[in-house]
Amino acid sequence: MWFLHSIPLYGRAFENTTGIQQPYSGVGNGSWDAGIWDVKVLPFPGAAVIEDYKTGGAYSYGGCRDIMSQDQTQRPNTLVSPLDAVKKELITFDTVGIVQQKAKYIMHHGFAGTSYWDLSSDYVGSGSLVAAAVNQYKYGLDQTPNHLYYPGSRFDNIRSCMGACPSNSTNYSTTPNCDRTRRERFAFKIGS
Repeated sequence: MWFLHSIPLYGRAFENTTGIQQPYSGVGNGSWDAGIWDVKVLPFPGAAVIEDYKTGGAYSYGGCRDIMSQDQTQRPNTLVSPLDAVKKELITFDTVGIVQQKAKYIMHHGFAGTSYWDLSSDYVGSGSLVAAAVNQYKYGLDQTPNHLYYPGSRFDNIRSCMGACPSNSTNYSTTPNCDRTRRERFAFKIGS
């Protein structure tokens, strides 16, 4: 059996609070839903970031919200929201250090690897949380183009594994070791 550990590439906001494990009122705006921020825009300027390696979690508290749009290459001067005064806002999210700790835990316990939601929310470059996890794994990132296998789908592209199935996809389900192959393709190979 294969186990994956999910790592969110977003943060959850809690407003009008005095800190962690304290009451809050509201969740405020977000990158794509109320109270949910892409990790690539976190932490907000001036916010204190706390990494708790005992619990394996991190959060930011306070700060200003002067965030550029999600698509920073096309609209570099568009703000998601106006500049806010210092807020009593706590946002939980993973940092590079916390993700590295989680990846070590995953390797130590023999998990298959990590999954993420959603990749477009990650930092690019040295702050990437995906890269932070992958760099801890012995075999790195599985480079298989996709992991879809739905031979009974009514959609041709899904039935053909988005073009990645063997050329004779009608025999794909009867290929020796098919289940084993699919499991191996699905999981990050982290080894021991």
